[in-house]
Amino acid sequence: MAQETVNIILVDRQRLLKASLFSDVKSKVETDLNRLFRNELKLSFNMLYRAVDATTNERASFRKFDFVIYIFNQKDPPRTDVREINQIMQDHQIRDKGEAGKFYRIAQEEWRRDAGEGIGIPPLTGYRKVGFIKMDFIFRRTTCEPKDFLTNVVKHEFGHMCNAAIISHTKQLMALSVPCLWVDYLPEDRARIFATLRYLQSFNEQQLDKQYIKSNP
Repeated sequence: MAQETVNIILVDRQRLLKASLFSDVKSKVETDLNRLFRNELKLSFNMLYRAVDATTNERASFRKFDFVIYIFNQKDPPRTDVREINQIMQDHQIRDKGEAGKFYRIAQEEWRRDAGEGIGIPPLTGYRKVGFIKMDFIFRRTTCEPKDFLTNVVKHEFGHMCNAAIISHTKQLMALSVPCLWVDYLPEDRARIFATLRYLQSFNEQQLDKQYIKSNP
């Protein structure tokens, strides 16, 4: 089986992330995820930076191994309203019915919360997924080193986008409050991520979409 690439794409249209910080986080995220999943799954993990926003058509056309995470300010200018979070979810074709539909309410609640570093919308039985990071919250945690904290937050939201800890948070990397210092996934969270990536490998996008719609009528 040929090796496929998993792309974690940070979309930063507001230019909130400095190039040096992205470079540090990219190195750490890629190293950790390749260590955990590359050999068994024959997947290579790559983190990309995008300063230009995705169009509506692009949002709908991201592939099954594209994990798109939007970087916004929640409160500090230029702040992003919860209505835009919901619109981006719609553009990424997150279903508003069935189990998938509840994540619209969860996203609204989480984006309005004073706590919480971001949001990760899971694909469930399909492949449609999207993430968000509150960049102003990252910098407000002055007791944390930004590169270590942001690395953990990216991996945390990636975990949610692989169906890990979607009913309730667990501990370590998938804890409700993401730790500042390096920490790994719990074995059960790692197993869930592994299973989701294997599931995505097993079907094409048309098949995954069909199952997603069937499971969320």
